[in-house]
Amino acid sequence: MGINLDQVKAICFDVDGTLRDTDDNYVLKFQRYLHPFRFVFPKQDTAKFSRWLVMAIESPGNFFFEIPDHLDLDDDIAQFQAYMRSKRKKNKEHETLIIKGVEDTLEKLYGVFPMCVVSARPAFGTYQFLTQHNLQKFFIEVAHGQTTRYTKPHADPIIWCAEKMGCKPEEILMVGDTRPDILAAKNAGAQCVGVLSGFGTKKELIRLGADLILDDITGLLTLFADKLN
Repeated sequence: MGINLDQVKAICFDVDGTLRDTDDNYVLKFQRYLHPFRFVFPKQDTAKFSRWLVMAIESPGNFFFEIPDHLDLDDDIAQFQAYMRSKRKKNKEHETLIIKGVEDTLEKLYGVFPMCVVSARPAFGTYQFLTQHNLQKFFIEVAHGQTTRYTKPHADPIIWCAEKMGCKPEEILMVGDTRPDILAAKNAGAQCVGVLSGFGTKKELIRLGADLILDDITGLLTLFADKLN
């Protein structure tokens, strides 16, 4: 394992588990759902079970996102979701959590590397998070689930971002926390960093071929310290 730093000309970031603290968000949701049944848990603490549940469903969840993509139904599903949101009487903005240190890290990388977002999620949720935390200003483009014909783990969104950033796919460093992120990078010929701030485990990310493992994206500041000084 190891990153060829001289080859890196641009960086792509996943959202869930990489920029957004998705697992903690889901844990809090499950805790609220389980609260009426807390008496069945030791010391009435639902946190441990909620976190186990989130981690258990993450991989099948990623597979679920890939199915409509393969069947060419992802655009239809996104349109249906948008329609359902428009019919709600109250479209209260969903508050999302940001991983500690993300904004500072992006600000320091900004101007040194062109950067893009690569997410398999629909456009609405992706842009909502970026806007809510004022992060969109750091990125040249955002590749969401409907941007290209196929999304992660296919190479398409990374190749699309390479064109937007004016570089070759192999000059991109993809940063993400799960299987689709690593495989998308590999399929595009890009290097990849696996981060442990989301759903993926160190063992899994290494097995999939991550070139480097970091606790979270703040480790990029140390990795590129020479270029940032």
